[in-house]
Amino acid sequence: MCFTTLDPTTNSGLFSQSGSPNVMPSPHHHDHIELNYLECGAMTYLLGGHQFTIEAGRLLAFWAAVPHQVIWIAPGTRLRWLYIPLRLVLEWDLPATFIEPALSGVPLIDRRRGSATSDLPLFQQWHVDLGHPRPESNRIVLLEVEARLRRLALGSPFTPVTDATEPADTTGGTRLRQAKQMALFIARHHTEALTVEQIAGVVNLHPNYAMKIFREQLNTSVMDHLTRHRVAHAQRLLLTTDLPVLDIALEAGFGSSSRFYAAFKRFCDRSPGQYRRQLRPVIS
Repeated sequence: MCFTTLDPTTNSGLFSQSGSPNVMPSPHHHDHIELNYLECGAMTYLLGGHQFTIEAGRLLAFWAAVPHQVIWIAPGTRLRWLYIPLRLVLEWDLPATFIEPALSGVPLIDRRRGSATSDLPLFQQWHVDLGHPRPESNRIVLLEVEARLRRLALGSPFTPVTDATEPADTTGGTRLRQAKQMALFIARHHTEALTVEQIAGVVNLHPNYAMKIFREQLNTSVMDHLTRHRVAHAQRLLLTTDLPVLDIALEAGFGSSSRFYAAFKRFCDRSPGQYRRQLRPVIS
């Protein structure tokens, strides 16, 4: 796998990456809009409440603050990534057909297969340009990425239907399937007052055994995964509503403001108020 990037002070934090992806041992998250372009092969994502397979020639966009994980990759798959800081995307004032579903944790895929012929050269050029610390090259990349996202929004991107089947080469057997079932349940019900018993009940296991399987297979705890989803939900509400912080904490599934503040600080490295003050002016 190869990487190119520039100093964030000169390239606004854009990050380009290309190569052969790996199955991810655990879900992860970062506060970027992530673009994936699959050159060849196929791979299956677990993202929010969706499990879906993306095929070669498709462009995928999603808000990476939502926990996501690649769980299967076809042999010979090659992928190109571009990470765009959320602040930049908000500054572009993109159409609601992109921003609203993206900030709701919905993965977006370009409907038009014909765009594959133009996307690969674009990603290749961005990768090259981000490897040279020239302000003008950086400006061109920013303009082209904004234009590509606008075109994606214009084309009415679709949300993949959750695939309940297992790819033929998926490994891990029953335990992995059980962990994924619990992860999907958490993603879909994270705003509710969930208990470990409820989550374990999805796969008909004793809570202690269910938690053990979840950690073994996804390399994170049930409660951390649940909290990460709730924090991402709160981030969206802080950016898109005027709700008081306490209301947002309750809406996102936190039982108290103290738990919410501690979790938000842990995952976002700033308070909810600071997060809103830093990013809301961009939207306004």
